[in-house]
Amino acid sequence: MMLNKVLCVVGLTVAVVAVADDSGFACSGFYAGLSGGVMQTAAEMAASQQVTFSNQYDTENQLSSVQHVDVWKDTGVGALYVGYRQRMSGSNVFMGAEVFANTAKRSITLNNFAYHQEPNDDEDFESLTTTTQAKLDDDEFGVDLQPGYLFDSHTLLYGRVGAAFNKLALMSNNNFSFTSTNIAAGTYNSPLSTSKTKDVTALRLGVGIEHAIGDNWSMTADYIYTDYGKVNRDGVADANGVQDSVILGSINSSSILHQQLLPGGSPYTTAGGLVGHASAHLATQALMVGLKYTFPAI
Repeated sequence: MMLNKVLCVVGLTVAVVAVADDSGFACSGFYAGLSGGVMQTAAEMAASQQVTFSNQYDTENQLSSVQHVDVWKDTGVGALYVGYRQRMSGSNVFMGAEVFANTAKRSITLNNFAYHQEPNDDEDFESLTTTTQAKLDDDEFGVDLQPGYLFDSHTLLYGRVGAAFNKLALMSNNNFSFTSTNIAAGTYNSPLSTSKTKDVTALRLGVGIEHAIGDNWSMTADYIYTDYGKVNRDGVADANGVQDSVILGSINSSSILHQQLLPGGSPYTTAGGLVGHASAHLATQALMVGLKYTFPAI
């Protein structure tokens, strides 16, 4: 799917260049433009959770789940920018700086599920579920430096090195569920919700090509990679379960203490029995085409 989008962007750029007139390239000066294209958000995500609980057969059970996966999501992206470039001492080398703002949906969701059922009790059921989401704000802004080289009278090749400013959030919802029909019949849920948000200064790297299509007008095509870094979160909560039995009373006979146990039970809580951890490393890559206007020198 991503390859098809790449080919579409390249095809559109070639088509625009093919109909360009022969007016030449607007050189130094201030400029403004807009661009749009496709963006892929990629996340290296890890989610692990563990719960310690008891039922009518065992005083201590453990249920855990661990995932380490790469997740991708494609979406559209649009940007506005203004900048300035200067030709260096009559050579074909240019240096420029650009301020931009863009908007796109940048979020990734990972679902994790683990279950356990006692082999000698088909009616008890324990499950541990987790939903983890890594998310960036839709709108971001930043600045790029753009060194370039004038390949011919119509075409400028350039690179990008810059920074984007955004917020990176990680949210995780865990739930341990214990269902029993034999003792203390019912379903007992133990929720654990955690989140973390931090401001990030992301590294932007890219390459592009600009082609003149008329006096002061040009078309652009860009590939831009942005690395937002990593965010972690941890949490601990109590785990609700079911007691093994209930002590009704005791009878003292011949100095021996006898306890009468009934098969019934009741809910109880294990302090700190539910533990969760999640992390995500986010990056995006975008393919964009745009239209730029370079203002005439005053």
